[in-house]
Amino acid sequence: MTKKNIVIVGVSALFMSFFFLPIGSLAQQDDTTISGQISITGRTVTGRRESAKFEEYRTIPGGASSEVLELKYKFKDKYFLDLRSTGIALDDQNINLRTGLYGKFKFELIYDQLPHRFAYDAKTLYSGIGTGSLFISSAIRSNLQDSTSPVDLTNRIANFFTSAFITDLELSRRKKVKFNFDAMAYDPFNLRVEFNRESRKGIRPFFGSFGFGNTVELPEPIDYTTTEPKFIGEYTKGPMYLTASYYASIFHNNIDTLTWSNPYRVTDSTTPTAYTTTYAAGSSRGLIDLYPNNRYHNLMFSGSVKDIPLKSRLSVSSSWGWMRQNDALVPYTTNTAIKPGAANNPPFDASSLASLPERSFDGRVNTALYNVLFTSRPVDIMHVKARYRYYEYDNQAKKVEFPGYVRFDAVWEPEPNESLPTGYSKSTAGVDVGFDIAKPTTFTVGYTFDRTRRKNRENSKQDDHSLKFSLDTKAGSWLDLRASYERSKRDGRYDYRVPHEGQTITPALPFLRKYDEADRNRDRLLFLATLNPVDPLTLSASFIFGKDNFKNSAFGLLADRHNVYSIDADYALAERFSLLAFYTRDDFKNRQKGRQWSPGGIGDPYLVEPRLESFSNWDTNNRDKVDTVGTGLTIGVIQKRLDFNTIYSLSKAAGHIDITSPLGTPATDANPFVPIGFPEVDNTRIHTVNTKLHYTLKKAYAITVGYMREKYDVRDFNNNGFALVPTLPTGAYNGALFMGTLWKNYGVNVAYARVTYNF
Repeated sequence: MTKKNIVIVGVSALFMSFFFLPIGSLAQQDDTTISGQISITGRTVTGRRESAKFEEYRTIPGGASSEVLELKYKFKDKYFLDLRSTGIALDDQNINLRTGLYGKFKFELIYDQLPHRFAYDAKTLYSGIGTGSLFISSAIRSNLQDSTSPVDLTNRIANFFTSAFITDLELSRRKKVKFNFDAMAYDPFNLRVEFNRESRKGIRPFFGSFGFGNTVELPEPIDYTTTEPKFIGEYTKGPMYLTASYYASIFHNNIDTLTWSNPYRVTDSTTPTAYTTTYAAGSSRGLIDLYPNNRYHNLMFSGSVKDIPLKSRLSVSSSWGWMRQNDALVPYTTNTAIKPGAANNPPFDASSLASLPERSFDGRVNTALYNVLFTSRPVDIMHVKARYRYYEYDNQAKKVEFPGYVRFDAVWEPEPNESLPTGYSKSTAGVDVGFDIAKPTTFTVGYTFDRTRRKNRENSKQDDHSLKFSLDTKAGSWLDLRASYERSKRDGRYDYRVPHEGQTITPALPFLRKYDEADRNRDRLLFLATLNPVDPLTLSASFIFGKDNFKNSAFGLLADRHNVYSIDADYALAERFSLLAFYTRDDFKNRQKGRQWSPGGIGDPYLVEPRLESFSNWDTNNRDKVDTVGTGLTIGVIQKRLDFNTIYSLSKAAGHIDITSPLGTPATDANPFVPIGFPEVDNTRIHTVNTKLHYTLKKAYAITVGYMREKYDVRDFNNNGFALVPTLPTGAYNGALFMGTLWKNYGVNVAYARVTYNF
């Protein structure tokens, strides 16, 4: 939406608002209330562009900006108008207009804008940034194709990078317009209309590949809109409530595909060693299909009735959805050398759309959702809740058979395969029974049964049984306590062959179990407490424990565990003096197991090593910890005049991945070396301090001065020895071309002064 359109929308909304204003009412000052706020902020900012991380989802500019603009108008108890805007003309601005007649109608218009910044000063050889065609000049590609060795290739690329394009990667225009209208004048009927339209435009980091490890970082173009209308009707009378709604989501992508030049090739050629293609052979272009245009429609009905026998209430709902998309397919490859005439090539031109068995996808998915909820209190000390839910995802896309595929755009592989549409249905039934065992204490026991049926996936039928106990109590006015424990067990029959129907080679490790379908035992423990031991002190603490044990999985995710602890304290020493402090720890661990293998080679579980033990196996133990601590102080220096506030927080994250593998020989081990883990994975530390002094001059005027310091440090294995063109110790090209989009350290200082006028 352009600035001109924003002004038009705003003026139109204001016109609609005043259209309903009673003529002559402005003269009746006793019946009219007008109030508002204007706030202007001036800042000095240093270090702002050291890293895009600082302003990833916000804008903190230097200079002057309008922080808040607010206007409230009220005529008697009949008419109101509220206008509030924040961050005016900034990338993260928000405008909210509400108006209406009390008890008759309400109108709301919202304009919201939010940036998403990925990197500043990224470097790339590509032109056409922001479009669906990224191009490197033929002169550069011809020069790189003529490289005489991997070392020579590195030197040539580095030379061209000295004059590379420099760009910022961000979704600079992520904008949303929302319109809501409520009509309440026709009691017992209510009508609500909603309309949302969101547009996103910009560029973000993306990757393409020419070969197994020859990756190139790309600026992906983003230019799409989502339109969402919704209509809701409600009927409420006595114990009965009924509602019906229609919702639609229409997604349109203005850029259908992304094509990019292979930096190392200016002509097409084939090679059977597609895994290692660089300048010697391969396709001259890459191609990927971006998000397809699609539509979703949903129709929903629900109702409830209360005051039925045994202090009961019954609620039911049902909805049906229809998803549709018919995006044009892309060819097998962009490599024009894969055509009839050469050995091992297909009997057709693989780069031609005419060679595809289908020209478009014709995707169709129907969904259905049914809910029943019954609550009752048959006796005063007993609460009962029974529920049933059924959801179906019916994927009606047809199977498409392919005679083969092109591996890495370099070689034809005559291995027939077919696309298998996946679908599922899930039924959930449960009951919770609570007992008031003492006046402030309730004990609840619950049971839930889930059954999932899947189409064209490994586990066609899966059952999950869950038992839960919880205790809620309030000991006088000084303690609130909640504790719960849940145990669940999931079982099913797993057949790894199902998704590979029609393929001559099964590419799946037969011992692998995908974690969302694998048998699993789960434990969950929750403890929450709030204490007021003395009047000015409030303490709260929580502990969450979770453990998943994939008991029958030999490979894949084997175990997952997490602990979350937190404690908060708030101490109001006096009316004008308060302290706060908080601490949280998140601790996550998981263990995975896999195997390196290729059909017919070392570790092949079908032909060579059909057993669990193998030198080609590997294990990983992953751990992530996040500690957050902070403290704050508020002092009323002069009552109702001068306030001082400061808050400090530190968040520290640390992760590591340990990798182990039995060591064999080149004849028995696909990985005949001792693996090295990653001791630093997303290790970050962020300090934030914000101090301000607020002075109220008069009832209408206030001045705020403040200082904010934010410091971010990151240590990650990806950053160690990072280069836009990574090389081996010999100086040879190491299979990647980057733009420099990893997060960088920053230290930002913001000093600000704000003037606020209230009327």
